[in-house]
Amino acid sequence: MKTPHSCEEGRQTPDYRRVCHLLRRMGVTPNYTGFHQAARAACEAARRPELMLSLSKWLYPLVAREMNTTGAAVERNIRTVILRAWRQNPELLRQCARFPLKKRPTCGEFLDMLAACLEGPQA
Repeated sequence: MKTPHSCEEGRQTPDYRRVCHLLRRMGVTPNYTGFHQAARAACEAARRPELMLSLSKWLYPLVAREMNTTGAAVERNIRTVILRAWRQNPELLRQCARFPLKKRPTCGEFLDMLAACLEGPQA
């Protein structure tokens, strides 16, 4: 049985470490279950952008299988991460968005922002 901390292959990549660093700068710490789920989802989205076409059908279940949970739990946990980041460092979220961000981003917007940060300059 996999625990959230047994997905070591995904955590060793430079992209994963960059996303984790960015999440920490946003004010999100690893004690949130969604921290690792959001990081993993962002890395997968950067690697396979087609997964962003259907988060609930493709991306969340993929992360859920790795973390031994459900797709609905992954989505909920990522929403919690977004709320924390929005409350702690909305300015950094706005910078990452690269477009005017007047309200808290959706899960899709947030994961797209994290994935785009992997393609652009160092986070």
